[in-house]
Amino acid sequence: MRFLIKTTPNLEIVPFNYQQKLLGVFHKWLGEENPHHDQLSLYSVGWLWGSKSHREGFIFQDGADWSISAWDEKIQTRLTNAITLDQELFCGMRIKEIKTMKTPEFGNDYTFKTLSPILARIKRENGTTEHLTYLHDNFPERLKQILLKKANHAKLELSDFSIIIEKNFKGNRIKVVTLNKVGNKANFVKVRMQGDENAIKFAWCVGLGESTGSCFGGLR
Repeated sequence: MRFLIKTTPNLEIVPFNYQQKLLGVFHKWLGEENPHHDQLSLYSVGWLWGSKSHREGFIFQDGADWSISAWDEKIQTRLTNAITLDQELFCGMRIKEIKTMKTPEFGNDYTFKTLSPILARIKRENGTTEHLTYLHDNFPERLKQILLKKANHAKLELSDFSIIIEKNFKGNRIKVVTLNKVGNKANFVKVRMQGDENAIKFAWCVGLGESTGSCFGGLR
């Protein structure tokens, strides 16, 4: 399921690094005793869309569009109940409208763009962390590994599927995103999935890559 949220215009400039504020709203809705907080995220949180740039941040003069997707029915219920009771976001924005969208039928070949940039990392032999970009040959395989790990956590059996990055897409770009004072090299890309339709549906709900519950890896 996907929640399609439309907000009112902001009353204050939204800072460039607003993602931490967005996460604050999301986790407020899930609650302080959210049992899913430190687990693999079976949900994905997109960024705010519909902005105009300002020298100090963003302006959403017509309101922002925000998408949250969840595979887990318990999370869906938590969000539905919480959003109804608390519609305050930040910088003066409130929820104006909310719609829910069932998981579409994708067939066995579908191409996504990103609602939030994809984060993928690996451990080097010396123990340090390497941030992968869409230009790395092992980037698609790493995304598949993470998705399979999440499917196992969700007790979902998937048959064979592949993830292909369309490297020639002109909209692909690498973006450094700072969360909790840590810079993360992430990727806005066009990504194609082929094979098991359940894998494609699952990715639409939980996102691709790491930290999808922290504003990374949302798909559209």
